[in-house]
Amino acid sequence: MLKFRSFLKDESGATALEYGFIVGLIGVVIVAAMVDVVAVVEDIFTYLGKTLSAAVP
Repeated sequence: MLKFRSFLKDESGATALEYGFIVGLIGVVIVAAMVDVVAVVEDIFTYLGKTLSAAVP
C-alpha cells in the first residue's frame, strides 16, 4: 500500500521514452489523415480532368 501511495504522489516529469511514444502516435495519426486527404485530392483532380476533357472539343 505504501508503494501505491508513493506512486500516486510522484510528480516527476515525463521521460524521453514517453515523449517518443507521443510523437510516434502523432506521426501515425498524421500519416493516416494524409492517406484520406490524398484520396480526396485524387478524386478532385480526376473529376476536373474528366470535366475539362468533355468541355474541350
